[in-house]
Amino acid sequence: MGEWVRASSCCSSPHGHRMFSERAGPLALVARPEGRVALAATVLALVQACGLVLALYMLVGIYLEGGGPTDPASHLCTEALTCLLFRHGPLLHQVGEAHTALAGQMLYSLLAVAANLTLVVGALGRRPLAFLPWLVLYSLAILGSLALAVLIPLTLVFRERERGDTDLREVAWFLVPLLLCILYSVLWWMVVRVFLHLRRVQARLVSIQP
Repeated sequence: MGEWVRASSCCSSPHGHRMFSERAGPLALVARPEGRVALAATVLALVQACGLVLALYMLVGIYLEGGGPTDPASHLCTEALTCLLFRHGPLLHQVGEAHTALAGQMLYSLLAVAANLTLVVGALGRRPLAFLPWLVLYSLAILGSLALAVLIPLTLVFRERERGDTDLREVAWFLVPLLLCILYSVLWWMVVRVFLHLRRVQARLVSIQP
């Protein structure tokens, strides 16, 4: 019914502590920080699941074609961190193998789906320890986004120096991982706040138990 109820002293929550009815509707659930975290994690899990399927499809296509050179425009990465598997430095020769990068993308997507689903369960069940895998993984994602934002303009500058065939307006592509870094940072901070809140609530519950 989505209504707030107050727990008595015989309940698992301390007297006067507000808890949400298990029959809360979707809108009332999303209105709470835990619900917003669960919603964001669900969206991220869907994105990574799509990335997993596409990476598998492209990897199978590479092997069916004999494992020859691939078109760089067809390289797929659903995370800035995995884009670094395709290019790990600004020099022209600092590129990775497409099949290795796609395999890395698949592995990352599996881990990301698992971490996001664990976060959904942890947020809805108010289990703060379930937040930790997500916080660790997306700390790496934030750093990877920042690294890619720096790598893109450096790569274009080095290419312009060596070949002179670069449109420097393409430097603006660094804004994509930079914006992703900012978005993830905001989301990460939101998840940390909910995590710390649940830890404090958990600590209070332990302290009042006889």
